Amino acid sequence: MLQVTDYRLPITARRASGLVGGHCIPVDPYYLVYKAKELGYHPQVILAGRAINDYMPKDVEGVRRPVEMKWAKNVYWMYSILIEDEFGMSRDVLMMELEKKGIETRTFFVPMHEQPVFLNRGLFKREKYPVAEDLARKGLYLPSSSGLREGEIRYICAVIKEIKRE
Repeated sequence: MLQVTDYRLPITARRASGLVGGHCIPVDPYYLVYKAKELGYHPQVILAGRAINDYMPKDVEGVRRPVEMKWAKNVYWMYSILIEDEFGMSRDVLMMELEKKGIETRTFFVPMHEQPVFLNRGLFKREKYPVAEDLARKGLYLPSSSGLREGEIRYICAVIKEIKRE
């Protein structure tokens, strides 16, 4: 990244305000891939999540993959799926089954209106946000490390399909 910034790209690091930390780099990640290759670097970190999407079966009933619009290409810094009722088991049961096969997962972030830090301050009392609640209940993140090899990605995808068949 430092090599790329030496070329005076319009990169601005921004800190999130409030109780949530983070940063944002407002540059097209595929431009960074292009520049990395041009400079002789392998852009594995940027492309890792795309590989999971490319191998994820599109035909597993009850698994909703990330939506990608024609005019945009997702970077998948974290690869998420939603487990719908048609899958035949809850997200939590699927996570336990994946763990038995050596695949670690994480649940989606807890909606703000359900986080104790806000509730303890008297915020969001008796408020409901059904879309956020549904996403939190159904969503999970699959491994998306830049260190994942193609065989491991194929294994993750095959195990999900296998669990669905059981």
